[in-house]
Amino acid sequence: INFIDDQTAYLDVGRGRQVILTLADRCTGINARGFIQKTRTNRLCAGFDSLEVIDTGMRCRIQSFEPYITLDTDD
Repeated sequence: INFIDDQTAYLDVGRGRQVILTLADRCTGINARGFIQKTRTNRLCAGFDSLEVIDTGMRCRIQSFEPYITLDTDD
């Protein structure tokens, strides 16, 4: 999981595919400090699972996963 700001990240799901992970709210420090996964199973689920910011204890609920696609621009 690679955060680009305090609410949005790219997640590699294998086979060259990525999704955009969005947190329910801005999660101050998650991009700079890092995080610990808090899951109920061995999978991340939107609406149920959260990430905890290291050294702060702040828990941030995962709101959604959306496919990330790039467009080929053959000009």
